Amino acid sequence: MLQQEQVSHIGWVSIGGFQFAIAVEHLFRAIKPQAPLMPLPRKQGPVAGLLNTGDASLPVVDLRLWLDLPVDTDLQETTIAEAGTIVLHLRDGGRQIGVLVSRVNGIQAVPDGALQRIHHHDYPEEVFDQVVQWDGLPQALPLLETGKLMALLQVWLDGADDQGQTVDVGQQQQSRRKGVVLATGQRQVWLDAHYVRELIPAQQILGAQAQSLHHWSVMRWRDLPVPLVSGFASTNARRDGYVAIVGLESGETLGILADQLLRLSDWHSSGAQSDAAEAEDTDAQLFPEVMLNGEDPPVFLLDLPELFRRHPEAILAKGAAGTASANTQQAGRRNRVPYIIFDADGVFAIGADRIQEIIAVAQEPTEQGIEWRGRWIPYVPLADWYPLPQNNSGRIEKLAILSGSGDQLAAYGIHALRMMVPAGRGKFHAWPGKTEQEQILEIPANGSYTMATVVSWS
Repeated sequence: MLQQEQVSHIGWVSIGGFQFAIAVEHLFRAIKPQAPLMPLPRKQGPVAGLLNTGDASLPVVDLRLWLDLPVDTDLQETTIAEAGTIVLHLRDGGRQIGVLVSRVNGIQAVPDGALQRIHHHDYPEEVFDQVVQWDGLPQALPLLETGKLMALLQVWLDGADDQGQTVDVGQQQQSRRKGVVLATGQRQVWLDAHYVRELIPAQQILGAQAQSLHHWSVMRWRDLPVPLVSGFASTNARRDGYVAIVGLESGETLGILADQLLRLSDWHSSGAQSDAAEAEDTDAQLFPEVMLNGEDPPVFLLDLPELFRRHPEAILAKGAAGTASANTQQAGRRNRVPYIIFDADGVFAIGADRIQEIIAVAQEPTEQGIEWRGRWIPYVPLADWYPLPQNNSGRIEKLAILSGSGDQLAAYGIHALRMMVPAGRGKFHAWPGKTEQEQILEIPANGSYTMATVVSWS
């Protein structure tokens, strides 16, 4: 039986309208079959057929045939692997089996106490004997007990774990690290499940503002402000992709925007990233290892501790979680004047009472700044003041905001205006470890949140 203490992360999956959980400990990978399953003669029970994985034939179970679930239009015929169907490749020791599902909704870290047993007594034929239930999930999810399922069916693929070969323990532990393979732009990357807190559809967490987010922003997750790393993914990912919430044990948290969840996979290092064909375009410190598998695209290991080192703003969530911190005592203070929110290699905010004019820019800034009404106004590259990831310092596009009072004006080059936040609608948060003048403004918008760095004039 699956012991409760083994479950640290779950895969949240669906079979039509039925949603359930599988311990990531047993998830080897997710496969989108390219051909129909091989039917079995005199098929009985929930085994729908065999899937050719390239190495062997994997028995595939359709739980709807066992649980009396309705057959919806997405999965009308279990022996045909249609577009949109997924086979989850599960492993329990040397035993391996596939489970047919219609969707992988995401991955979720499970806190202690979230697992609850349903029955007082053990029922050998009950494969859903526990539920995952806590405030972080929109509903309770039955947990599939993989070991029981395999024991009941007596049908599985023998793995290569029991061949009697001597394997170095350290190497074995390294090869069995669980993780998630994501498509990020033109590259596939692997994230260690140890750091993954949740995997969420992008539109669900970024909301209606997902399409207008620029290179850098802060989103709201579990009531914490979490910086979003979006430079790996394509523009479409903000609408159709996923956000992987990753965190360190110390509390620093980041969201990584990705185009697609490809599969769940162990890590099997094939060498340094220089072994891949695209290595010349890859950061060797951020992607130190690569996994090669025949003709498939290379999968690069994303070194998450290195990513956190490059994104010190990840401390924002940690600071917001500690209410006793002196740097968070200002959190919750409302904006007393309207604020203009704009994109400028990041999302920024300036109080409307400080804005003199928003103008179209016809020339590149010079050492004197930009010309306005017969005078030269100093031009301030926000990327120099706020060294955020992926900024293009000094680039000016269509507009500039002239800000200040009297003769003390400065011009800020911007890409586009986003919105105006009325007085009292936003909420300030101080950057942890910095001065009170360095703040972000949390803005509710269409049921979601946008976070903007407040431009100060000190």
